[in-house]
Amino acid sequence: MSENKGVYKTSRNRDKSGQFAPKEYGEKKLRSMMLSDHAWNTLKKLGSEKGASRTDIIEEFTRQQKSEQEIVVRALNNFIEMERESFGAKPSQKGKEFSLDARTWDAFRKFLKLADTSPCSLGLDE
Repeated sequence: MSENKGVYKTSRNRDKSGQFAPKEYGEKKLRSMMLSDHAWNTLKKLGSEKGASRTDIIEEFTRQQKSEQEIVVRALNNFIEMERESFGAKPSQKGKEFSLDARTWDAFRKFLKLADTSPCSLGLDE
């Protein structure tokens, strides 16, 4: 389950002793990583734009990630809704009700089921 909170401004919040105040998502531990100059500078720029630290930007990035499976399933459901909303515009559709059970949707239903139940078979992560 991914959390969807906005960038939190922990870099400006300090306690009485001057230490950073407790973080919104809990205490953090000191870690190390190697980054290219490009990544480091990009994190600084993003942090400056949002009034946050590089650490806060990385924290936010990891909390907002969606899996490929979630993205594909959401896109498919959005496509179905668009089709549902536009259904009836063609003369051959007058008086008919939109349904995914129509034979023309067979391959699409199969793809939707695979994206939902077996994303690895489509090359998606889980």
